[in-house]
Amino acid sequence: MFIKKDLRKIPIIFADAKDAAEKDSSDTLKELRLARRPAEFREGNIAPLCQQHYKTSLLSLTSLSLYDCQISTLEGIEFLAQSCPVLEEMNLGKNPLTSLPNEMGELKSLKALWLDDCEIGGALPSCLYDLDQLQVLRMSNNQITTVSGDKLGMWKAMEVLCLDGNMIENVPEELECLTKLKVLMLR
Repeated sequence: MFIKKDLRKIPIIFADAKDAAEKDSSDTLKELRLARRPAEFREGNIAPLCQQHYKTSLLSLTSLSLYDCQISTLEGIEFLAQSCPVLEEMNLGKNPLTSLPNEMGELKSLKALWLDDCEIGGALPSCLYDLDQLQVLRMSNNQITTVSGDKLGMWKAMEVLCLDGNMIENVPEELECLTKLKVLMLR
């Protein structure tokens, strides 16, 4: 299957979405796929999306892909948390992220989060445990060394947890509290 890449720039995508929504209130922006657009994120941050005039266009967004955009910082993520109250899926994979800001935990509606092939190291970022609606967390091929057992109970909906390709040496016993877990990848 071949998927045609949207070659429009971010401002044009939002302008078109605004025009469509004004013509038909049911035609709102629900999915935004901006993968492999490092030129639009040339500063290495998400600022091109965090514009006040985009806020109304983001209200119905449920899926956002920023895969392989060379984003190195998520400074400003709280704007997306406030502007995208129904955001369920976010793909930040293959970006040179080394850490996640605490504000990442404000994306309370997230059900699926991809952070594969980034450069996040140390303990699994504590802000991720605040995402209590998560069903899928993919963090394969990072540099994670530990998972906090005492915080795992926050993930009551977790079904898929992929932490393979990291440097985790000990698996916490509390993993058993993830009663809905169907897939666990740790190799």
